[in-house]
Amino acid sequence: MSIDIINYGYTLQIIHSKIYFAEFAGIDNSGAFVVYFCEEMDTWVKVARKKAKCNYCGGDIEKGSYMVVVKSWRNREGEPRKWMVFFRYHAEKDGKCCYIEQAKAALERREIVETRGKKKLPITDEMKAARRRVLLRRASVLQRIRAEMEKEEQSVDKIIHLGGLLVQLKEEIEKLGGAPKSW
Repeated sequence: MSIDIINYGYTLQIIHSKIYFAEFAGIDNSGAFVVYFCEEMDTWVKVARKKAKCNYCGGDIEKGSYMVVVKSWRNREGEPRKWMVFFRYHAEKDGKCCYIEQAKAALERREIVETRGKKKLPITDEMKAARRRVLLRRASVLQRIRAEMEKEEQSVDKIIHLGGLLVQLKEEIEKLGGAPKSW
C-alpha cells in the first residue's frame, strides 16, 4: 500500500504505515534548482521499462517514456539496516517536468530567508568609519599590553593605564553600534 501526500514543501510517502519525507530547499546563486533531502539520495533520468505512477501528479508514466527517478536511503536511529525509497516523476508531461513543478510549488509556499554570512549593522558610513577607528585603537592597545607582558620587568602602572584605555574604548564603541561579542 502506498499513499502519496504533497503538502507544505514536503513530499510524504506512506508505505506500510511508515513515513518518509524530502524537503525542497531553493535556487542557488547561479539560478540552478537545488533540492536538499534529509537523507542521502541519487537522482537520474531514464526510460521507463514498465508503467509507473508519478509521485507528483498521480498520473501514469507510460512504458518507453522518460521519467525522473529519485533513490533515497532511509534508516531509523539505533538500527544498523537501511532501506531504499524510490520516487518517480514525469520527465515531461504536457511540456512540463513534474519533478521541477513539484519543487517550484514547494518553493512558492515557503519563504526562504538568507542566514549565511555576517549580519550588517544598520549604521551610517560616518559611524562605520568612527567604529573602525575605535577597533584599530583597541588592537593597538592590546598589542601594547602583550608587548608589556612579554618583558621581563613589567610596568604594572603602564598595564593598568592600558587596561583603563580598553574600558574607555568599550564605552566609546557602545555608542557606535555596540561592542562585538569578542570584547
